[in-house]
Amino acid sequence: MILYHKTMELKESKVSIKKRQKLSEHFTFIPIQYDKKELMIQTPILYIPFGIQQYSINTNNKYLDISFQNIDNDIYLSKFLDNISILYNTIYAFFNKKYIVENFIKENKFSKFLRLKLNDSCHFYDQSKNIYNDDLPRTHGSFIIHLSGLWMMDNKIWFEWKLLQARIHIQPQLKEFLFIDRTMSGDYTLHQERF
Repeated sequence: MILYHKTMELKESKVSIKKRQKLSEHFTFIPIQYDKKELMIQTPILYIPFGIQQYSINTNNKYLDISFQNIDNDIYLSKFLDNISILYNTIYAFFNKKYIVENFIKENKFSKFLRLKLNDSCHFYDQSKNIYNDDLPRTHGSFIIHLSGLWMMDNKIWFEWKLLQARIHIQPQLKEFLFIDRTMSGDYTLHQERF
């Protein structure tokens, strides 16, 4: 089930913390569910400032930052941020006596943003449902995101948000010459020339 940002009202009582899974000497993973299901959310339109990034040159792990830059003009962004903040507050209340719970909402001098982990199964589309392979920096999009769980290391806890699918909002593009010219007789002709 995918929750839609306009209609969702997250509740603390529906967040469930599952059994811990020790994955290495240093890392433990804790799955999270909402209302006994995987927590997937379709976001409002958010800004992509930088495009896909790599965590380091030593790894293939990638991420995408999505920005709340337009929060002053879009009430759905504000509502979405309030809703997902309930998740942080719930986890913080549960773990804060023993662990430092890192907030998943980060902030820079431009705006608040959310970092999403990417894997090879993530697909990008445009508004016409076509596969989108072009550049992402300085574009806008809607996203289906998944809170898979929490990572625990030493005395710290981090949230793992994954990007499952994206719909990128692009400007219309004309692939052929489409100017209309008026002829001497007053008729109009449409010139179509392929590039």
